[in-house]
Amino acid sequence: MDSGDTDPASFFHHLTQAAPRTRAKTAALLTFAPEYLSELTAFTRRYFRAFFQRLPPTAVIVFDNCHEVPPEASLDGILANMLCEVREGISILMISRSNPPATLAHAEANRRITRIGGDALRLTNDELREIVLSETPVDEPTLASLQTRCDGWAAGLILMLEHLKASGTLDPAHPGETFEGAFNYFAGEVFDRVSAPTRTLLLRTAFLPRVTATAAESLTGDRNAASLLEGLFRQRLFTDEHPGEELSYQFHALFAEFLRSRVSASLPPEALRQLRADSAQWLEKSREPAAALKLWVANGEWGAATALILSQARGLVAEGRWLTLKAWIGLLPRTHVEK
Repeated sequence: MDSGDTDPASFFHHLTQAAPRTRAKTAALLTFAPEYLSELTAFTRRYFRAFFQRLPPTAVIVFDNCHEVPPEASLDGILANMLCEVREGISILMISRSNPPATLAHAEANRRITRIGGDALRLTNDELREIVLSETPVDEPTLASLQTRCDGWAAGLILMLEHLKASGTLDPAHPGETFEGAFNYFAGEVFDRVSAPTRTLLLRTAFLPRVTATAAESLTGDRNAASLLEGLFRQRLFTDEHPGEELSYQFHALFAEFLRSRVSASLPPEALRQLRADSAQWLEKSREPAAALKLWVANGEWGAATALILSQARGLVAEGRWLTLKAWIGLLPRTHVEK
């Protein structure tokens, strides 16, 4: 599905092209004409009555990317009328990043349709293990890395497995080359399709482990940051929502890697350093010192990194986390440690 399906004539034309060839005693499929606009319901039901007659008894029809069709289009009504004519045994899958339209509420209430949400489609660790080991032998650390980085996303797992089989490792050969197939998917299916303000928000918040509306507005200057984040979550664009003192959003691990790679490649060095510094300052204010320290280290801003470590040292020791403190100090150049 795409924006071209706003026109009912286009929708029915392409559906007719996809239909099986006419069998004996099968009614011909109607051709949509302008005069049918005034009686769209009657045309739709007659069309699908004939359409379903052409299909095998257990056929499956898939309407992918239903969210691409604008809400003001008549497609929702067409799909609702289609459900009234579907034969027993035929299954219809409507794939969308948004919730079912109001026109399908009656069908949902009568259990003619049911929802399978994104959480239900995520692979469990057992399912992931079975898929991976059926494709290629891997050790437990590699399996654990796949589980963490794909976070149940089936397509992401397949893309990572292809990378693993081709290179023998999950590590990039060069900076920015990690999972090229997955990155191309994110670019074509998500990043290039969202609005310019949303792309800016994604890039400006790429270094935050979790993003609040306040943080996004601070880093982008966009007062609509809250609605943009909510839109990413509602469209299931690799964005999870987490309750708390302030609602926060977290990008899928692979999607976050893609965003960091994209922003590193698209910004001039000085602008990239400034974004890391702005993000680190925000993380310090948000009491996320570990994430902030990584950014100060990436920038080579050893003074800021040292000050952060010193501000956290007493608390870490009091909590018995001296090994964490030791690891943090180990990130600094030896000359700074000596000082």
